[in-house]
Amino acid sequence: MTRILSIGEIMMEMSDMGGGLYRKSFAGDTFNMAHYIRLVSGGRIDVDYLTAIGQDTESDDCLKFMQKEGVGTDRVFRDANRTIGLFILSNDPKGEKQYGYWRGQSAARFLFDQPHDLSGYELVYLSGITAAITEQKNNLVQSVSQARHKGGFFAFDLNYRPKLWSITEAEAFADQILPLMGLVKISDEE
Repeated sequence: MTRILSIGEIMMEMSDMGGGLYRKSFAGDTFNMAHYIRLVSGGRIDVDYLTAIGQDTESDDCLKFMQKEGVGTDRVFRDANRTIGLFILSNDPKGEKQYGYWRGQSAARFLFDQPHDLSGYELVYLSGITAAITEQKNNLVQSVSQARHKGGFFAFDLNYRPKLWSITEAEAFADQILPLMGLVKISDEE
């Protein structure tokens, strides 16, 4: 069976339902990719998710959500001192989606405080958001490089967000990571 690893941050999503009511769910760019591959493949592709979450109730709910959706959670690390990030989703008067983010307490930011073994997968996927929030980017690059030299195939979605890091920081990271990628997605704006 094909095995895919997606790396990043899953966040608690609070969607404004109107009247002061919010619906809780969980989402994030790289988690959404993992979830949809699992869904579209009808379970014929195993997808693991590498992230870090807390040991609190919201993180427990998040882990249950991932398991319910069929995304592998063996690579989910639990951090006793942090939790998951939060975003609030609403619409402006024209109906355009508006996002507000709270990431300061996110355990995923510290996922690469040490390198990880990323080998053993047919495809490993990460994004610019994964890189932007990662505190120890050198450990992320080292992990990718080691798995690449073992024959791993990597895909990278630049997904540049100027609120997360400067263009200079993103370009410096891209200079390191792009030579290691087998597939890169960059939008026209990026």
